[in-house]
Amino acid sequence: MIDDHRYAILDVSNLAYARWHTIPPNFWREDPGTLFQALRKSCEKLQDDLAVDTLIFCFDGGYAFRKSLSPEYKKPRKDAREAEDESQKELWQILFDQIAAFREIQLPLIGRRNVFHAPGYEADDLIAACVKRLSNARKVYIVSSDDDLYQLIEGNRVVVFRPVTKVVVNEDDFRSKHSEMPPCLYASAKAWAGCDSDNVIGLKGIGMKKAAQFVMGKDYRDWE
Repeated sequence: MIDDHRYAILDVSNLAYARWHTIPPNFWREDPGTLFQALRKSCEKLQDDLAVDTLIFCFDGGYAFRKSLSPEYKKPRKDAREAEDESQKELWQILFDQIAAFREIQLPLIGRRNVFHAPGYEADDLIAACVKRLSNARKVYIVSSDDDLYQLIEGNRVVVFRPVTKVVVNEDDFRSKHSEMPPCLYASAKAWAGCDSDNVIGLKGIGMKKAAQFVMGKDYRDWE
């Protein structure tokens, strides 16, 4: 049975970090409602612009699960943050506290539901679970700038909306940029190519283009 509702699944932590870079630091220190106002406006605009019936809010809960599989996961990011001065660390803590308040207090106060957070799991994991549960939905937008979520694209039904550039990426768009590889093979290709930003080491000399050709079964002699 088809669910005629249109959904937008929001990577809220990703949206918050984007706003972090556009709001002067003094606002974060002086007004604890800074992030709430910014995110509320962003979410309402997204609901209007995408013409969706339901918003789903997914939050990062850390990455203990992934570190249990790969202890070096995101280690350079953590090391860089620990090396920052106390003023910068204070700003990060204010941001984290405001994200938590948005999830725990402010969204329920304005009547928003479908708020998901699981300790040890990233928003990506929760987004994937939501997409799976919405297998009968007519339209699902994944709102995030995280390329890893491309693996969830399905035709023109499940698409990724990149909020900064306002670009919608469907399966045809994805295939045209990845050697005609279907989105469902994206995770396998990333496993071969690795991911510098997450400190996941791939095979030497293998980038995403070659990895895509490999997982699609192309003879290595035909690799571009």
